[in-house]
Amino acid sequence: MQIGRVTSERTSDERDRIGALETENLELRRANEILRKASAFFLGEARPSREVMVAFIDAHRDAYGAEPICEQLPIVPSTYYEMKARQADRAKLPARATR
Repeated sequence: MQIGRVTSERTSDERDRIGALETENLELRRANEILRKASAFFLGEARPSREVMVAFIDAHRDAYGAEPICEQLPIVPSTYYEMKARQADRAKLPARATR
């Protein structure tokens, strides 16, 4: 038995906790990057229109994916996908939009 010796070996619980913290850190960095880019894209609009948010998602979804961007913006993925479907097929537009 060695008293006072500090080992660099970690327990499996410590390794799991470090892994979870590293994952959380990466997710927070990604969220911060998305929000920074969104702030510049929206040019100070407090509540950008859905069309502007869809344009931002389209511009950045290859880098981050649509759902992670939607998590950071005030738009749910279903609204994004519905608007994309309407852009692709004008028959899906509501009656008030076709007047």
